[in-house]
Amino acid sequence: NDLESSNDFGKNIIPSMLRKGKKMMAYPFEGYWKDVGTIESLWEANMDLLKIDNELNLYDSEWKIYSQNQVRPAHYIGEEAKIINSLIVEGCIINGKIKNSILSQGVYVGKNTVIKDSVIMPNVEIGDNVLIEKAIVGSNAIINHGCK
Repeated sequence: NDLESSNDFGKNIIPSMLRKGKKMMAYPFEGYWKDVGTIESLWEANMDLLKIDNELNLYDSEWKIYSQNQVRPAHYIGEEAKIINSLIVEGCIINGKIKNSILSQGVYVGKNTVIKDSVIMPNVEIGDNVLIEKAIVGSNAIINHGCK
């Protein structure tokens, strides 16, 4: 246990294994891969899902996606809501405008709220008249009315 380690494969784990003479194996992987060790790279990886030409075609019926099924109700898109180039998962209630964003399960978006270029993690409550741009909002966060 190295208390100084950030447990990063490239910086800590692999060099440590090499120093200790541990047996290591490699696998030639040709698919999409992105190191998501920073907030910026995590955001970029999520935004890659929204690109039309990418290796992560979520709409390819031959490509299996394994995820935890939480059996949530279908998402609800309110009368005043608008969604542009975004992924909205089950259990979301949308009353605002969503553009180039990913909303995880169970997200509530209030009226007159605008979310752009963002990733919203599960079970987030976003009040009315909120502006969120180029952000990652963590699970179970509550963003009060009028926040910008």
